[in-house]
Amino acid sequence: MLGRFFYIFLTMNNFRSINELIQTLSRERALLKEMFAKRKTLSFRMDLAEPLVDDKMSRIQYLVEDATASSC
Repeated sequence: MLGRFFYIFLTMNNFRSINELIQTLSRERALLKEMFAKRKTLSFRMDLAEPLVDDKMSRIQYLVEDATASSC
């Protein structure tokens, strides 16, 4: 599941520019590192993700919504 998320996230067409993609990856570095480290597990709990994005659920939703929109 996480592997698919990373694939979709990195290949999506929803970013308007390379700078927007780089800024998003940089801003969410802590979350992405933790998710990558736990990529072999079946799930990554939301309560573990929230502190990594300064408890801003909107940042997680941004990543997930863009990823799911790109997979359609």
